Amino acid sequence: MNLSIHNITFSYNGWPVLDEVTEEIGKGSFVAIVGPNGSGKSTLLRCIDGILKPQKGRVLLEEKDIHHLDRPSRARTFGYVPQESNHTPPATVFDAVLMGRKPYIGWRVREKDKQITSRIIHQLNIEDIAMKDVNKLSGGQRQRVFIARALAQQPEILLLDEPTANLDLRHQLEVLQLLGSVSQDNITTLVAIHDLNLAAQYCSHFIMLKEGKIFSSGGREILTKENIEALYDIEVNIFHADNKIFFVPAGKK
Repeated sequence: MNLSIHNITFSYNGWPVLDEVTEEIGKGSFVAIVGPNGSGKSTLLRCIDGILKPQKGRVLLEEKDIHHLDRPSRARTFGYVPQESNHTPPATVFDAVLMGRKPYIGWRVREKDKQITSRIIHQLNIEDIAMKDVNKLSGGQRQRVFIARALAQQPEILLLDEPTANLDLRHQLEVLQLLGSVSQDNITTLVAIHDLNLAAQYCSHFIMLKEGKIFSSGGREILTKENIEALYDIEVNIFHADNKIFFVPAGKK
């Protein structure tokens, strides 16, 4: 599904967070939302998911306003992974991931739901903790479980807020590689992410937010020294190696 964001404006208690944000996102895109702290990245994800309703503007899927979708339809369309989830009911990892099947389950869990859950647990390499209590896992392990639960929804659009938070370098790479393969399956994937180097290696489209507005958007061509220095108010050095691009802060401007 093509995702259209039209003039989204959102404020918390009168404090502006997003200011007329507009963007078109094609099906199967792997999008990084980047920018300084407080630029509106997490709020934009929540508006796209429908958790927050903007004071102005609309989010459209194939020209249909997402707020016109009923809750089950929205849950089958969007998979959302927050940055932190501290209020998780006691459950095994398997049952927590199985919860992602809730939009499809009628009176009882089907064998198909269990098979999909098992496949995704295998995909995310968390089989060794499948019978452990989610609340007894490390932060990094819990993050992978929540990503698995979102994937169990079989969404058309996957939204993740700092999906590599609390993960060591190996698991950061594994998660982004997984999300890259997810987008290749025509699941539109949007991640709010701080690590610009990781985003540059894996994402195909970038939305730069600054003070609640789109500073720039597009493919890797927008990852210029000028844009990054203006976005973060720092000086950077840019290096290229093996067709990859790397950014190293050089100091404050």
